[in-house]
Amino acid sequence: MKMITARMDEMNWFEVEQAIKDARGIALIPVGCLEQWAHLPVGCDNFQAEGHAKKVIELAQEDPEIKQLLVLPTLTMGCQPYMADFPGTITIRHSVLREYYKDVAESLIKHGVSKFIWMIGHSGNMPPLIDMGRELKDKYGVLTVLDRCWISAWEYMGPRTPEELARSGHASGHIALPELSEETLKRVEPYKRVWLNKDRPIYGWKGADDFIEPRFDDSFGVLTAKLKTSRTRQGNLMTVYMVGSFQEATPRGGVGDPTNQNVEEGLRAQEAAARHTIAIIKAIDKIEVPIRSYPDKDVE
Repeated sequence: MKMITARMDEMNWFEVEQAIKDARGIALIPVGCLEQWAHLPVGCDNFQAEGHAKKVIELAQEDPEIKQLLVLPTLTMGCQPYMADFPGTITIRHSVLREYYKDVAESLIKHGVSKFIWMIGHSGNMPPLIDMGRELKDKYGVLTVLDRCWISAWEYMGPRTPEELARSGHASGHIALPELSEETLKRVEPYKRVWLNKDRPIYGWKGADDFIEPRFDDSFGVLTAKLKTSRTRQGNLMTVYMVGSFQEATPRGGVGDPTNQNVEEGLRAQEAAARHTIAIIKAIDKIEVPIRSYPDKDVE
């Protein structure tokens, strides 16, 4: 073991000072939230971000190119007002979350951190992170990277259709949480048939029969649905984007049959996501900061 620890909260301040230098100004910050996840614990996104961080640290210990990591404690609250009707969901306003992230980042910038990898367990936290990252780039020239670990896992496993995701329990069995699988599957009986009819309308909206197949994109915080009266040139139904909530797409808070969850597949995907983060660390180490991206008049 080359690192005594990678976790900043386990270091004293002398060690933090040295770790920032040895990590070459790179800090990793896991971010999650508390929100409903059908039969899974409401802390699922925090467990995902924390589990991802643990795997990254494990792989970094084995990598001769990485001398040190600096990993902050998981920031456990996030923004998900579209989940607010489910008990256990706690949501922080974008404006508040943005300033919170900014204070965290500026505290580290003061002591030499210039590159941030935000290991995101909840995509609803991305808008305030993106806005904050733009300000810090303009002000300090620092680099902000959004590491969406669960997206990396899915990307590694290959493209999947909505029907395939439904069968595998897309929102009911987290592919990046294999360690929770055995325990949570014991609680799954009441939720086995949460994938409703493909032609289902928006749940709870009267007069919305023309809109079917509702889904929710929490990266943007919007409800999407297919419009039966509007088609593409190829004959497919067109999509409409509306401000809505997750429970209007899936009233029980899950999608798919979680009993189809594959633990071994989840472990492979989890490791692939962590290896992707290791590759990101090595790649951004080569990027010169402060970043200055102004138009070049003499491009020739």
